[in-house]
Order: sequence, then C-alpha cells, then structure tokens
Amino acid sequence: MKLKSINLKNIRTFKDEKIDLGTGTISATGDNGSGKTTIIESIGHALFGYDPEYRRGESIKLPNGQEYSPNVRNMFLRKGTKTGEIHINFEDDMGGDFLVVNKITSTAQEWEIYRNGMIKDQDPGKQGILNEVRNVLNIKDSYRGTLENYFSHIVTVLQGEIVDPFLKSQQKRKDYFDEILGISYYRDAERDFVHVKNYFSEILQSLREDIKELTGAVESLPEKRKNLQKRKKEIKNLQNKVDSLEDILEDLTKRKKKLDGLEKEINDLEKEKEKIITKINALQKQLEKAKERRNECEEARNLANKLKKDAKNYEKLEKELENIQTLLDKKNKLENKLGESKTQLREWECRADELK
Repeated sequence: MKLKSINLKNIRTFKDEKIDLGTGTISATGDNGSGKTTIIESIGHALFGYDPEYRRGESIKLPNGQEYSPNVRNMFLRKGTKTGEIHINFEDDMGGDFLVVNKITSTAQEWEIYRNGMIKDQDPGKQGILNEVRNVLNIKDSYRGTLENYFSHIVTVLQGEIVDPFLKSQQKRKDYFDEILGISYYRDAERDFVHVKNYFSEILQSLREDIKELTGAVESLPEKRKNLQKRKKEIKNLQNKVDSLEDILEDLTKRKKKLDGLEKEINDLEKEKEKIITKINALQKQLEKAKERRNECEEARNLANKLKKDAKNYEKLEKELENIQTLLDKKNKLENKLGESKTQLREWECRADELK
C-alpha cells in the first residue's frame, strides 16, 4: 500500500486541508497541537478501525467539575461542527487506485470505497473497510490479530508508546509479540505439518514398494521392445492391406453406384415396356376390329363409291396398322436391350461377390 493523499474536512484542527504525499520517507513536523497526531489517527481510524486509547469513552473532567464521556466521533469532529470527513487516497501493489471516504457525524459514521474512480462499495460499514484493507495489504492469512492492533503495533507507534511493550511482564510481553508475529499461526502450522509429514512418509513407503515391483518389470523390457517392434511391423503391413482394400472398396462403391443407376434405368424400361405392351394389346384389339372392318369393307367395295367417308376411314386404319407395326418393332428392340442389360447386371453382381 502506498498513501498518496489525505484530505481532512472539519477534523479537529483541520477545516478543509488536503495533504499530498510524495515518494520516499516523509516527516511530519510542527508545534504541539498543529495536527501531526490527528493525521496519523485519521489514517488509523478510516482504514484500520483504530480508536485512540485516550478517546475510547474515557471521562473528561470539565472546568465546571462535571465529567464528560466523549465518543470517538465527537472527538474527531472540529469544534462547533456536526459533520466531518476523512478522505484517504492510496495505491495497492498492482497499481490500483483506491479512495476511502469516512463520513463522521456526532451520532453515526459511514464509509465509501472507490476503485480507479468508480465507486466499488457504498457504505460497506467498518467491517467492509477492514476486509478491503486486509486484501490490499495481503495480510488476510499471515496476520491473525485485529487490524487495529496491526496499525498501533506495526504501522505506527504513538509518542511515548514505543518502549511500553518492553516494560510489561514476561507473559504480557510474550502475548504482545506473539500476536504481532503471528506465533500461534506458526504453532498451528507446525502441528498440522506432523500429519503432512506422516502422510508423505506413507506415500514414500508406498513408492518404494512400487519401485521394487517396477524393477522386475523393467528387466523384461528388452524382450517386450522386440515384440513391440514386431507388432509395429505387423500393424504397418495390416495398415497397407487396409489401405489397399479401402481403394478396392472405393472402386466397388463407384461401380455399385453405376449398377444402381443401371438398375434404375432397367426398372424405368420395364415400366415403359409394360406401358408399351398395354398399348400394343389395345392396338391389337383395334387391329382385329380393323381387320374385321376391313373384311366388311372388301365385301362392300362395290358400295364404296357411295360411301367416301368409309374410304377415308379405311386409309386411316391402314396408317394405324403401319404405326402398330412400328411399335411392335420398337417393342422387340426394347426386349432385346432389356435382356442384354439383365445379362450385364448379372455379370457385374458376380464380379462384386468375388471381390468381397
């Protein structure tokens, strides 16, 4: 975390003051009462939940003899004001820009968090701010104490308090530094590590047994490698055969498509043949009728001069007979072609069966 600026509005001696912090070591100097401690305590209060010990509800004796027990909010507010604000602008290790705004009144206080100029959380409460600061400082797991103690014991030490821990009794000194250094965390880690050590010891023993078994298996590897090479050659030969058969299969597939086309053509010819046969049968019947009529016409040829219309019909029937004869010739040709196609189809089917 790198502090960039502090803005105090109606906070004790500060009416509206922004303090920009540069890089490197910064020294705050000034007369007593100029606000040096206020700056430090404002940072601690807004970011770490720190309340100065001498302001935690301790009674103050007023000049008139009455006792006054102030709360932290009243002690931060500038005299004569009802509201105040603490603005802390800082940057995390990743370069993220944060602004924490702590708004204080005589009866309550609230927080706002902004990240890179955008509001991240409005009024997250004191605990929300503390959680965010823990994440920014990356001390969520490494430090088990409160952030208030982290600020007062590690981040800053107020005047007259730097030697206080060393003046405590031995047990209190131990408790004090154990919390700062997170000794209990390391004790827990040491205790938990015993289970980890035992766990990995069991794994190590299991691995040793596996190594013994694998050692025997490794001795037979040369013979297995020879067999593997032999199998690889066999697989390669089989693959070549498969490739050859795939080529044959592809050729047969093409032929089958042709045969399917011929079969369709044959079926179409069969249908056409049936139509022609039906038509021929009908024409034959007409022919028979025409022959009968022809005979009748021959018998009545002497009367034909009177019946010109019948003569024209006769000529028409003659032409129909010629058409019928043409259809009969076409039928014979189609039957011959159909027989040839069936013969060729049977030959291709036999060849296909032989190639399977």
